[in-house]
Amino acid sequence: MRESYFTSHLWAKALCLIALLMAAVTSARAQYSSGIEASVTDQSGAVIPNAQATLTNQDTQVSQSATANSLGLVRILHLPPGRYRISVTAPGFAGWEQTDIVIEGTDIRTVYPKLNVGTAQSTIEVTASSSAVETTSGTISSNVGGANRSECSFGGRKPILRAWPLWPPG
Repeated sequence: MRESYFTSHLWAKALCLIALLMAAVTSARAQYSSGIEASVTDQSGAVIPNAQATLTNQDTQVSQSATANSLGLVRILHLPPGRYRISVTAPGFAGWEQTDIVIEGTDIRTVYPKLNVGTAQSTIEVTASSSAVETTSGTISSNVGGANRSECSFGGRKPILRAWPLWPPG
């Protein structure tokens, strides 16, 4: 009889411990159940997979990033309440941004970024070297590379219009 009393109390303590652990894990996991979802598309409505979304809390400046799946969907969950800014980028597309997205309680906000096709970016590198000043002579001279602008005659028209007849039709 003494052994069954000991065994039953041991089981009761084990069940209480398991229930306590389950309650602790559930409350730790459910701290924030709000989030932001995005469906990333281009202007024609085609999805953009692998787009990079960065969500920033505007009050704390804490950022989180996520990558769109093959369907162009992005989810950033477990957000504390606050005001957020989301920016979405993808190779070959101009960036997109939305600010002042308010998250409260258990809100799941959905945004629909439509990315425009990006323009070609040109990098212009300017390299200059200073020329030495001639101090032994009183001669004024300069070097001009290529043709001077005054030597080019466009007949009062813009250079692009002068080349117009040379372009093939179509």
